[in-house]
Amino acid sequence: MLNSLKSLSCSVAIRSVTLRCPVSPLTGFVAVTTGVGAPGSRVRFADINGDGKADYLTVDDNGSTHAWLNNGGDNHGGWTDHGQIATGAGAPGTHVRFADINGDDKADYLVVDDNGAVRAFLNNGGDGHGGWTDSGRIATGNGTPGNNVRFADINGDGKADYLTVDNNGSTHAWLNNGGDNHGGWTDHGQIAAGGANAGTSVRFADINGDGKADYLTVDDNGAVNARINNGGDGHGGWTDSGRIATGAGAGYKVRI
Repeated sequence: MLNSLKSLSCSVAIRSVTLRCPVSPLTGFVAVTTGVGAPGSRVRFADINGDGKADYLTVDDNGSTHAWLNNGGDNHGGWTDHGQIATGAGAPGTHVRFADINGDDKADYLVVDDNGAVRAFLNNGGDGHGGWTDSGRIATGNGTPGNNVRFADINGDGKADYLTVDNNGSTHAWLNNGGDNHGGWTDHGQIAAGGANAGTSVRFADINGDGKADYLTVDDNGAVNARINNGGDGHGGWTDSGRIATGAGAGYKVRI
């Protein structure tokens, strides 16, 4: 058990263990971290301390998590080693997600089971800095595999909603009222019909700063296409913003 993490505003790609962010519209790149020796597949980004900047996290195979707080990145204020902030919760690191479930601006520690059920540990600062509150099982899942589950704030209320993304990219949303036994979820229906892109290429992030996560697809070459969130299918629709990034490497290395 654990003892006692809103999204990047830039497109992010991991090359080996180097984080790169676009300078002006992809005219060049600056390294904001040289990495810490962990494989890129173990690197996550989430706002742990609620300052509005995504921090650099590494998640071990057993789910234990180490954090470096974002002061601006290399040559722009650096990073503060925050140490191990979670010892893990008995689940593999591949099952660990980070999203703000309770709307306090700090990303919480989530464990997504194979059947899509979710356990949450609310972020009070992390191990050694205020600990975590075990909120128990906040979603029982709906039969969708855990790998198809996403968390993103669709309606702009500050709390991450529960999304399932099918193999064709179509997306169903349940709005977060607090989770099971804490206010429940509202079935918002299918909010995106998907298209030619596979579900594995779909990401959700607030691109235009309106507080609502937009629907993004990342091509194999890292190029990113965006549909701006006006509420989703049946609730205001989407605005096709076209290609917003031409890419800078393999799509599977892109973080947004």
